[in-house]
Amino acid sequence: MAATQDNMTCAVCTEVYTSPRFLPCHHTFCLECLEELAKRHGDTIPCPTCRAPVTVPPGGVCDLQVNFYFTEEALERARSEGSRSMCPVHNKECAIFFCTQCDQAICIRCKLTKHEGHVTEDLSDAVARCKQTIEHELDRLDAALAYNTFTKFNLKLSDEHLQEKKVALAKQIQVRHDAIVAMAGRYRDQAMRNLQKMSESLRNEFTAITQPIIDEENSIFELQERAVHALSSACDMEILEVEREMTRRGRAERLTELRAGLPTLYYLPGLDGDFTNDIENCVKMYIGSPVKLTKQIGDSHSFTINSRCGDGECCEVHALRQKEDKRIEVFYGGTGGDFSKERSGILMNYDSKRTIADQEYGKRVSPITRRDHILEWEGQEKRILASKDAGMYCINQNCTTGECFISLIKLQQTGEKETWCFGLPLIHPEVNRIQNFDADKDGMLFAVVDEDKDETSNDESCRRDGNSTRKERSRRVVRVYSNQSNKPVATYTPPVQPFFPTDVCFWGKKLLVISDWMNDCVHVTQVDDDEITFDSYLPVDMVRPTALNVGFQGELLIGCGDGLILQCLFSASLYEK
Repeated sequence: MAATQDNMTCAVCTEVYTSPRFLPCHHTFCLECLEELAKRHGDTIPCPTCRAPVTVPPGGVCDLQVNFYFTEEALERARSEGSRSMCPVHNKECAIFFCTQCDQAICIRCKLTKHEGHVTEDLSDAVARCKQTIEHELDRLDAALAYNTFTKFNLKLSDEHLQEKKVALAKQIQVRHDAIVAMAGRYRDQAMRNLQKMSESLRNEFTAITQPIIDEENSIFELQERAVHALSSACDMEILEVEREMTRRGRAERLTELRAGLPTLYYLPGLDGDFTNDIENCVKMYIGSPVKLTKQIGDSHSFTINSRCGDGECCEVHALRQKEDKRIEVFYGGTGGDFSKERSGILMNYDSKRTIADQEYGKRVSPITRRDHILEWEGQEKRILASKDAGMYCINQNCTTGECFISLIKLQQTGEKETWCFGLPLIHPEVNRIQNFDADKDGMLFAVVDEDKDETSNDESCRRDGNSTRKERSRRVVRVYSNQSNKPVATYTPPVQPFFPTDVCFWGKKLLVISDWMNDCVHVTQVDDDEITFDSYLPVDMVRPTALNVGFQGELLIGCGDGLILQCLFSASLYEK
């Protein structure tokens, strides 16, 4: 059988002939193999076996003589014989059994000799079972390849995010450097103006003191010249007049008073400042130092980008809300919490890709509920923040006096105009410097982003010269208060450090989401009466999340430092336990 198969094998493709063609040199080849040769060699092809030249007929190689000695039945039989497995021990016998004990295909002779007594089965049954296993494993391989493809895609996105983060941080470092240079320039110019003003004032004082002395000196010089002249003069009257003027009453007293009134002190301009030269650490802390952050590779398909607000350096989102007419209002300004350029814009609808500038404030503001009301800060020392969603609560802090209270916001109708006012204080929370705020729907819990003193630093540069007092550093923390206590009932412990919260927002019944500017993520936490527990991160790539709120349908809205506004496509129930 093997010899028959060998005689029916094409020398080019080494397979059983397909549409065999007979060459003048009596060698046979497959039609497809000859067509490939004709493509390469043109009208004259060499015989692959003897290299004899063969002229291709006008109709192509298909017009060459068909080898009728190889019937289709004979060729099919040869293919069938070629597909049968031969016994690895008795190579002239077909393997028709499978020994499960030895995991080997065997022939009838093997079954009766070496594998006698072993459990065997028909080879066809074993092959069918193996095919099922292969199909199952293929499905697993397909799933693994799909997961690897998905992971590679996410890794590519993460790499792009890394590059974007690098560019953003480089820009931020440069912006802060420029801010320091600009600030130093302003203080330099102010100091130079003050120096010029002070120098002119001192010179005027010098002039006021020295002018009487100069006048008296000129008078003495004049009298001296007259006295010298009188001594050599022949005029008796001149001598008598000069003598009377030099000895008259009051001249000696005036000279004595003049000497007594001469200044013994004078003033020079100086420079008042901190000469410890301990500014390097402050500058370093302001500019920042790159650190390696942990970032999960996740699926971000559940978020959509609604819009990008602002342009250039004025694009960082500081607050946002969905108004009663379902338009989204965005409050944004300079990067790094620069509220001097604060303005608002309106996102007309979810499909809009841009905001329309509406109003400029030049200071930090906080929107109240979904209406047109806003709270305006009075500098950095008097801070006021409203709750998110449709909440009617606010926190008010006077950093100078240390007073802080949380109260309801009351709306009242005055003629045709609606106004707001503070209600009675509910609690006076113990805080340092509030940064952001929210209240749950029932007004039972309040979340505050606060600025706390970092007493754990071991940086020796934080010590003052001459004593062991630490310089005060600040860090941000998230605390939760109940409406029954001024002390916090829980403080959030994040799973990663460093951690820099910028905003908080109650979402659903018991979820509190926290935007983390440092790690480019939003923490989802579970809030109980006395505990804040980390659940997970929102599965979305973002750059410096800075503002949070909830839309009409309960969807989460996120504002970012690069001006992007993101909308969550799933509800809080996905996380609520």
